[in-house]
Amino acid sequence: MFIIYSFNHPKGPDIHYVSGVFRHRADAEKYLQSIPSSLKNATHRLEEIPETEYPIYFIEEDFRVGPAHPIDRLELARKIAMMPKIEDENHEYFTFYRFMGDYQGRRSGEDYLGTTDHTHVDNDLIIWSLDASIQKGEVRQSPCYYYCQMCGQPAAGIFEENHWSWNPPKEWIKERNPESPTHPGLFCGQKCRDDFKS
Repeated sequence: MFIIYSFNHPKGPDIHYVSGVFRHRADAEKYLQSIPSSLKNATHRLEEIPETEYPIYFIEEDFRVGPAHPIDRLELARKIAMMPKIEDENHEYFTFYRFMGDYQGRRSGEDYLGTTDHTHVDNDLIIWSLDASIQKGEVRQSPCYYYCQMCGQPAAGIFEENHWSWNPPKEWIKERNPESPTHPGLFCGQKCRDDFKS
């Protein structure tokens, strides 16, 4: 699959965006040739990516700073689940874009990402999406919070329902619980684990 990244737009040197997504190289190269001369001072770069099937997802913050590679739904779910949550109804964490097929804006080389299938991730969306997935029986990986068994400190992680496994942040310590082997005791650090044992 082939992505057209565009940089140094005449309207602002700090503008970076995806201006085209194509399954075939010939279509991507034809698109590059169609970019008008008024935009030739901008940089339009063709990048090949290993993905071969749609849909593909991009995180806006990634390609704002340079060429980015798409992520799959699992990676996107993990990013949403593991990022620190902010208790602010109006806070927006990031935007992700979903491409279900080849894409190019109405004018070659211009930034029309605002007209594509995109989602602003905020707290309402996270809660609504999880609730909807549970009701449909689609959930295989659920964002959730874990708490240190000693100090009660919370942290975001993922629960994989298909494996019945708990995945707190990597730096946390799992202590196997013989009474509930599928649900280990969790500690945010070695000190809390030692304090709990003493």
